[in-house]
Amino acid sequence: MLLTIVGISLIGIVINSILKNVKPELAILSTLATCLIIVICVIELVGDVVSKVMAFVSELGISHNIFTALFKVLGISYIIEFMVDFAEESGAVSIANKIAFAGKVLVASLSLPVLFDLIKLLMDMV
Repeated sequence: MLLTIVGISLIGIVINSILKNVKPELAILSTLATCLIIVICVIELVGDVVSKVMAFVSELGISHNIFTALFKVLGISYIIEFMVDFAEESGAVSIANKIAFAGKVLVASLSLPVLFDLIKLLMDMV
């Protein structure tokens, strides 16, 4: 998998370098395509990790809700970081800032149920 990602990255860098000199408006599209191909390659690995962690959590008898929320927050964080970096590279800093803000709001909204469960657990202990 590592060699595949390195190969795709090198090809994308070469194509991007050539396009910057020939057709700069297409360079950003080649960057986006390269990044999306890499993300698609990595998604399979992420699925394996999530399934292994969820199987471990099932063995422990812990509620899946906390870990499901955690994985959603991690996924949103990575996607938002990817989009912010892409927007900044494209020169759209204002859009990048709005994407980052939207990501923070999404993370906060997903984190609230976990926070509420934690507060309930603490109140039950008292």
